Amino acid sequence: MATTSPLGNQLQLMRINNIQRLSLVLLFLIVSRQVTAADDSKFPATLQQYEEQLIQISNEVSDSVVMIAAIHATNAEKTPTERFEEIFHPEASQLPARIGMGVIVENSDNQLLVLTTTHLVEPIISRQRQQNPFDLFVKFSTNEIAHASLVAADPRSELAVLKIDPEVELKTNSNFTPVQFAETTNTVKGSILVALGDPWEMAKDGQSGLSAAIVTDMQRSLELDSDRTLAERTLHELGTLLTLDLPVRFASHGTPLFTIQGEFAGLVHSQKVFSQQGEAVSFAVPNSEGFRRIVKELKQGYEVEYGFLGISAETSSTDAFDNISLTTPQSTAAIVLRVPENSPAANAGMKRDDLILRVNDQIIETNEDLVREITLLKPSERVELMLYRDGEGTQSVTATLGKWPIYDDSLIVTTQQRHPDWRGLHVDYPTSRKRYLRDRFLSVYPTGVVIVSIEEGSIADRAGLQVGQFIVKVNGQSVETPQQFQDAVADQQEVNISLASGTEITISND
Repeated sequence: MATTSPLGNQLQLMRINNIQRLSLVLLFLIVSRQVTAADDSKFPATLQQYEEQLIQISNEVSDSVVMIAAIHATNAEKTPTERFEEIFHPEASQLPARIGMGVIVENSDNQLLVLTTTHLVEPIISRQRQQNPFDLFVKFSTNEIAHASLVAADPRSELAVLKIDPEVELKTNSNFTPVQFAETTNTVKGSILVALGDPWEMAKDGQSGLSAAIVTDMQRSLELDSDRTLAERTLHELGTLLTLDLPVRFASHGTPLFTIQGEFAGLVHSQKVFSQQGEAVSFAVPNSEGFRRIVKELKQGYEVEYGFLGISAETSSTDAFDNISLTTPQSTAAIVLRVPENSPAANAGMKRDDLILRVNDQIIETNEDLVREITLLKPSERVELMLYRDGEGTQSVTATLGKWPIYDDSLIVTTQQRHPDWRGLHVDYPTSRKRYLRDRFLSVYPTGVVIVSIEEGSIADRAGLQVGQFIVKVNGQSVETPQQFQDAVADQQEVNISLASGTEITISND
């Protein structure tokens, strides 16, 4: 039996994708021909306009696109350019650990920030566990190369923001225009998006390639890790992704996508190759309201926070709708199995066996839909839920969300805190970390705020407070959020702390 080399497979995929590109152009020609059949003189003009639009996109956004490489660190004193060229030399004996793309999202006040995916920065995040550390390098359209550091990384959204070394003086820094995030997005199945990428080519001269792609589907999920619970999954295992028919070389992690109008449409997340069929599909993180919120928090250096109802639920059977007349076009929903006391859902009046039909304006057909839509909101945000309750019919309730529990924070990178430490201790929402909860089923929803860190030798440390303890009151006043705690202790010389265990501790500002 004949075998095919990896290079042969790649060439085959490139041929197939070239055919797809040609098909896209032919489709455009056919549509243009039909539209202008009444006047053959207009036929070339339509295609020319499309061509001019692609050229305009390339001219306007190419300077916003960068190439990123994670490279093994060296003790040799070399400039970023020297180290980069050493690795990307045709005869180099060592390849970069990661290579991909990114896009500039801020250029102000001597701060140049780049958005990309966590895949490219994983070697940097885990450098504490590596014998050989890594460095991040960014190459710009001007062919300049700079060292970069992490501002923040979020494993649940799989997005990261980098900062260009402020000591590096780029000759044309002022010309790097951040991409424009559209406040409303019209990307749907069938939309044409433009990708600027191909990191191996950009590594040569700083010039990104351009390719068009059709959005073939929406709200797709990555293959699931069966060992992980629903609460442990990333956002993209809950149905957030676009699928595209991109060529292989344009499907690198972090490749930016743009609409025909030149607005930022998202980032390529990954590609799945169907080797037996000889074709591939690319997945992309779309620009959405939730996406923009996440990027904003990463740019500030914060830990990204996600909303939480605190319930257990599952996807209902179709039988649950047999005797229900609804205005929403759905045959399933999320059905509530358990509502812990004091949870956001309980405080909103939700009950076991409620059918959750909508979250704000989004129809909920599965438990995954519910988790995704709640997750894309933030703690303390008010959300409207449309329910169906047997015997009572359809009703709307409003819940104030808690914080989704983080199962593993080892891959989270932050450089700023949302709230300052108080006398050496730092608090967070009571459900902020899974390890501080009583059990995995959240049989009891905790109240107060949880202590997540204490500075050794600080006032809080000397007072006997410990990480994992829950503070329920400050000077007799109940606290449920970090902000409420900050407000309660502000300008107080002596503070009485009430713990969930019943212990009372008085802390003076000595």
